[in-house]
Amino acid sequence: MSFLRIIFLAFIPLYCYARPNFKTEKKIEITIPLYMWHNRWTYEKPYIDEFNEIPLGLGAGAFFFQKNKNVSLNCTICLDSYKKLELYWGVFIKKIFYLTENKNYKISFGTTFGFTQRKNLLNYMPLFIPPYPFFGIGYKKISLEFTYLLGAKNFGNIFLVWMHYLV
Repeated sequence: MSFLRIIFLAFIPLYCYARPNFKTEKKIEITIPLYMWHNRWTYEKPYIDEFNEIPLGLGAGAFFFQKNKNVSLNCTICLDSYKKLELYWGVFIKKIFYLTENKNYKISFGTTFGFTQRKNLLNYMPLFIPPYPFFGIGYKKISLEFTYLLGAKNFGNIFLVWMHYLV
């Protein structure tokens, strides 16, 4: 089954669930991967020396509001730890808490899951990424979001930072 078919089938239930709000309340969301730190206590020195920690890339998605949460269908392409292209198709579900009455300052908590394609993981074959939590801080239309991907020795254990901008 092709990658596009897998993605299409994976997003059908979410799209059907969100469709009533999707037409009227959607916004475009730009994603910029900023930093990925590999935990020095879980990787051997040769790995650390060769890793890329600046994931140059860009993503875009459709962001829509629901009663108690915000949902974004997103696709991002960037350079992975080995400076090879990585593609991530995912869903971000988050709850936003506004810190001021004018809603300028906010914090958010949420989860994201989806599919990734990387050269070192099955030679770009789609791989499901299970849900993992993230935390964000924001001002008006910009938010910085953070997560830590757990893993094993020489795999995973990466702190990720990215920016979302609502157009």
